[in-house]
Amino acid sequence: MWWDSVLSYTVLGDDTFVEDNDIFFAIVNGIANCLHSKSPIAKMAGKEGASRLLAILKKIGDERMACVIQKLQWNNSTN
Repeated sequence: MWWDSVLSYTVLGDDTFVEDNDIFFAIVNGIANCLHSKSPIAKMAGKEGASRLLAILKKIGDERMACVIQKLQWNNSTN
């Protein structure tokens, strides 16, 4: 997925983790759109994206995590 490139670049590079909130929340909104799509393939991609993003946020202790969880309306049991 396209967000993997952005996330990987910022996590693995010397850059801080998506410092620009406009870009960060564009990624979150893209993942949310997939996660809540009617398409099973898009849902699968959204679940993977949400899992990866939340794992990164947890690992680095990013204060945006609660906001991301709310925007994604995420829980691991979402079908």
